[in-house]
Amino acid sequence: MVKSDKFKLKSWYGVMAPKIFDERKIGDVIGLEDADVMNRIIVANLSELTGEIPHSYTRIHLKVKDIKGKTAYTSLTGHELLRSYLRTLVRRRMSLVDDVVKVKTKDGIDIAVKTAIVTANKISQSKRVTLRKIAEEIIREKAAKSDFDTFMQDVLFRKLSTAVYNKIKTLVPTKRVEIIKTEIIEAKKKSKKAQEKEEAPAVEEAS
Repeated sequence: MVKSDKFKLKSWYGVMAPKIFDERKIGDVIGLEDADVMNRIIVANLSELTGEIPHSYTRIHLKVKDIKGKTAYTSLTGHELLRSYLRTLVRRRMSLVDDVVKVKTKDGIDIAVKTAIVTANKISQSKRVTLRKIAEEIIREKAAKSDFDTFMQDVLFRKLSTAVYNKIKTLVPTKRVEIIKTEIIEAKKKSKKAQEKEEAPAVEEAS
């Protein structure tokens, strides 16, 4: 069968967002059969679902989990902030305190949560340790009390980062707190080289 004939046999599948976004249609993908579409990873911009410009620097990662007819239903597997946005956060004489904390939600989902705290002034190493500890405690407590969908809503709509900010701003002048990335740990199947590339700092302190 020639390539053009094979393409004609493919079908378009409408892709639906997860239930936390009211299963709104976010686009279409093409496949020869359901198996070609099942488990496919879809990356979407959060602003496409909310209609809010401030969400344009947030990408959500979705995975096709079910197909009914020519409609593909997805589940949320994580998010990340655009690197171009992260680079705007840190300026001279500020400190960046980043961290990765592994948490488990009330419904048993393991998540890696990457955070970034930007202080208004340079801070000591001891204060960095303190800020990381406070952030980790708040994030772990929130995850333990929330199911996955609720936890991710608090991440995407800044409730979690605001909770961390309100706590640490009483200790040091703080410019910004961001949850820069989340990822379901069980869904992470990457080569060692890809992991090393991903773990490279997304944003650096200004000298």
